Amino acid sequence: MATQDVYELPLNTRVKDAIQVGLEGQRIRRISSVLLAAKIIDEKVLSSTLIAKNQNQSAELSYFQTGLPENLIPQTQVGSTPIRPHRL
Repeated sequence: MATQDVYELPLNTRVKDAIQVGLEGQRIRRISSVLLAAKIIDEKVLSSTLIAKNQNQSAELSYFQTGLPENLIPQTQVGSTPIRPHRL
């Protein structure tokens, strides 16, 4: 709709349209901010998960690369079968 056509509308219609556009703009901004917050939270969780995973892997690597005698490496139990961790 051209600008000239807008001014030909009755004032109450123009005000209602302006309010509707303003409300839709606010709703879109709120939805956008919620989506952005969700994305930031998701990225933080993902990065925390990756950091924890990397720390766990590096701790395992440093533990098994120390060359400890096998009798000092703890055995993990799965059911009743003892399993020795593999050395790298």
